[in-house]
Amino acid sequence: MYTQRFMTLITLLAFTACGGDDSKPTNEIVNSEVTDSDMPESETTDDEDVSELFFANCPEGFQTEVLSDGQHGGFNSSGQERSFLLKLPATPEDGGTYPLIVVFHDTDNTGQGFYDDTSLQAFVDHGFMILALDGNKNGIVWPDWDALRNPSQQDLENHDMNFFDEALACIQDMYSIDQQRIFVLGKSAGGIMTNYVLQRRSDILAGGITSSGVIEYTTPVPPVPLENMTIVVAYGGDNDQWSGGSDNPEEGETSTTVNFSEQSAISSAFYEDNENINQIYCKGGELGHEWLTSINSWLADFLMTHPKDNHVNPDYVFESPENDDGTVCDEGIATYDPGIVVECPESTNQCDTYCQLLGDCAVENATLVAILIEQIVELGFTGENNAECGGCIEACTADLAASTNVAADEAVLTCFAGHQETAECSAGIAGATPAIIAINQCCENQAESQICTRLCGSMITNEPVTNAGVFTSCDLWAPEGEPAEDAGTPSDADSSDAGASSD
Repeated sequence: MYTQRFMTLITLLAFTACGGDDSKPTNEIVNSEVTDSDMPESETTDDEDVSELFFANCPEGFQTEVLSDGQHGGFNSSGQERSFLLKLPATPEDGGTYPLIVVFHDTDNTGQGFYDDTSLQAFVDHGFMILALDGNKNGIVWPDWDALRNPSQQDLENHDMNFFDEALACIQDMYSIDQQRIFVLGKSAGGIMTNYVLQRRSDILAGGITSSGVIEYTTPVPPVPLENMTIVVAYGGDNDQWSGGSDNPEEGETSTTVNFSEQSAISSAFYEDNENINQIYCKGGELGHEWLTSINSWLADFLMTHPKDNHVNPDYVFESPENDDGTVCDEGIATYDPGIVVECPESTNQCDTYCQLLGDCAVENATLVAILIEQIVELGFTGENNAECGGCIEACTADLAASTNVAADEAVLTCFAGHQETAECSAGIAGATPAIIAINQCCENQAESQICTRLCGSMITNEPVTNAGVFTSCDLWAPEGEPAEDAGTPSDADSSDAGASSD
């Protein structure tokens, strides 16, 4: 159940901007100069004394021997035993340096599994060293990577960010890494972590590939100015959705899914809006939630020809890659239109404005409509794409008739009507902010309201929503002794970061 409802928690956790103090380790890279001892063991001469190797930026057990190609465990980071896959190209690039890609795997996978699933050997064949990190279920919001956070938890240490920094520093101690060609990539949960790292380490990264990843609420607060990078936003197409392993729910059964198509469009606009970022997007030919394996060689070449000091590269002639699955790459901004329109018929009791607000901010929102599908259905939305709100008005009217405190319910509906009048709902997580604000303000201390009882009673049955603590006013309906953790309540419709102005 937890895995199926990934984006419910993501979406409803942080309607205020989040980020955090993810400062890099203060230790200097001791072996920063390229010497014979920096090269792999296979390249040492007979006269070298490898016993004198000492890699000061590596943890105990990794300080006296150059790592070989393969899986490695027991890497101590933040008091945790971490592991990773290291894949080496046949020979380093000219000058004896290795271009490097740090990889973040998708949900319930490993670095090795993701490497195999997505045929990343193509990048190694193009000369890249691959450092595929293994997650450790550290995530506060989604377990695989700690890339999305409740704003009230931003000051907590991020073990996954530490692992990235420390593993990178260690590899740079052992090998001569091309400082102009250090990239990151990942898909799904790994794509979210890629967005998180790109926005915090742009001073050392040349860029990366974020595939089917959420961008909203991965941005630090205040945002860190981004330095020159080349970023590829990749996704499977307009049908890029993930349903927690339940792509074909039984007929009549609602299933929480994540719409990565809309989030990819928001990511594309977010990066394109930054003057220091060379952004392109690659969209699959309706491949679903898949890595674009058919263009791996093209992607590897694209990264290799766009180093940090030449991230735009005027000599590079851009052409969409040849492939047989309909994938297209473009230098513009990806777009996505869910095509859902909710029009509630007028009522005489303000239930229409209440339902219209929920329709505008949730049902029409491609990121939210699948995530909150159970709640949307319970509130009375029906029909194709749940765009018919007559059932919502009927349920609201029935609640008024059954109310034991009509004055309270009328006050709640008047409050929602006021919010509906000025609400500007839009795409993505940020676009739902007006409805979240309305629920928190209109249902605050309204325990006798039947309207709020139905609304909050539905929300608290969703465990991730309860854990998120976004709907603070719904604590009144939580089981005794189980109030939701305070995630911070947005103060206005503009209280968001990435994507707020990119729709």
